[in-house]
Amino acid sequence: MNLGVGKLKKVDFIVAFVVMIIAFAGMGAMRTGGESSSQKHAEIWTEGQLYRRVDIKEGYSEKIKIENEHGYNVVYVHDRGVEVTEADCKDGICVDMGFIENDGQIIACLPHKLYVKIVSDIENNEVDAISQ
Repeated sequence: MNLGVGKLKKVDFIVAFVVMIIAFAGMGAMRTGGESSSQKHAEIWTEGQLYRRVDIKEGYSEKIKIENEHGYNVVYVHDRGVEVTEADCKDGICVDMGFIENDGQIIACLPHKLYVKIVSDIENNEVDAISQ
């Protein structure tokens, strides 16, 4: 007795095709969600105080030297992101952390009491690509 199990009908292919289209459209929306409409900034904090807030935009680059009683760091803003390129701390972890470009990423230099954080203008109550 054959109940038609294993045989695909034209409707099955159409349903599978529609599901795939919806899935790919959703993935595309997640990849672009919020990025184009928000402005990113680098916040440079030292000894618990906001030292400077720098707009991160296409074509902009700047090297910022931050000095305090603990030592110095050079923060390089470029290519829509930030990195610490020089520091006279003993461990050099802040330099090794590399380039950051996404909202919420942080570079920290504990010996110099400095950290750099990427922030964006997206309101906290808005839906972002991760929470969709």
